[in-house]
This record gives sequence, C-alpha cells and structure tokens, in this order.
Amino acid sequence: MSIVNFNDTTPAAPGGVLNIKFLSDASGNISAYDPVGTWQNWTPSYSTGSAMTVSLITLNDAQYLRMGPLVFFKVSTQVSLGGTAANLVAISLPVAMVGFNVLATAAINDGAAVNPGFGQVVTPNGLQIFRPNLVNYAVPGTYTLTAAGFYRCV
Repeated sequence: MSIVNFNDTTPAAPGGVLNIKFLSDASGNISAYDPVGTWQNWTPSYSTGSAMTVSLITLNDAQYLRMGPLVFFKVSTQVSLGGTAANLVAISLPVAMVGFNVLATAAINDGAAVNPGFGQVVTPNGLQIFRPNLVNYAVPGTYTLTAAGFYRCV
C-alpha cells in the first residue's frame, strides 16, 4: 500500500525521478499532474568515429530536461574539424540512452550557409550529426552544429 500526500509536501524527488503532485479544483475534484522540471546544463564530449579530428571552439548551449523515462535535449556548438574527412560528428548525451535509434533535428552552419543536417541518437555513441546526403565534412573546417530531440533513458 502506498501513501498519497494530498497536501503536496513530499520531499524533493531524488535525481532523475519526479514526484507526482495532486491538485484540487473548486468542485473538490482531485487530479494528479506531473510537474515539469527545469532545464539542466551539460558539457558534452565530441568524437568522430574515424580519423577526422574534432575540437571544441565554443559551446553555445547544451541543455536537457528529463521527464520520467524521456530526455529532451538541445545543443548548439562550434567545432573545428581536421584530419581525414568523414561524414559524422558525435556528441555525448547527458543521460544514458536505452532502446532503439531515434532521429533528431539538426542544422549545420559552415560559415557560408546554414543547411539542414541529419541527427541520430544511437547507443552507445550518443548524438551523431551528418551532413546532407551523408557527404563528408570539409576539413579543415569550422562548423556550428545545432540539434534538438528526445530519447528514452533508464
């Protein structure tokens, strides 16, 4: 048997868990709601999965919001690429992913134009951002990568 606290004075939930809150309307009807937390910052790491090198120039924004088993994220970062050209840049996730691959929206600014990209959240590599038609990034080069999406976590 569980205890339901209708006064909404339960202690703060542990990290990654939400308390269910209850509201009473003017007619005395009681309903549960799941309060949305606040966006949290995270500092991602970068890789390419190939001989292409990636180094951070500026982290413009990297935030996530966890709601139950879902993580919503947004990231914007400027990177410098070198070495041997490849077609993806991988960005680490703030919370470990479970389940299958998920698509994400992405945009790639090469300094001359902003183009749509292809984002994919995969286990265990994190967020992968591809150029249109999976063509290689030009190296050396500087790119601003922006992506947003959501995925399932533990």
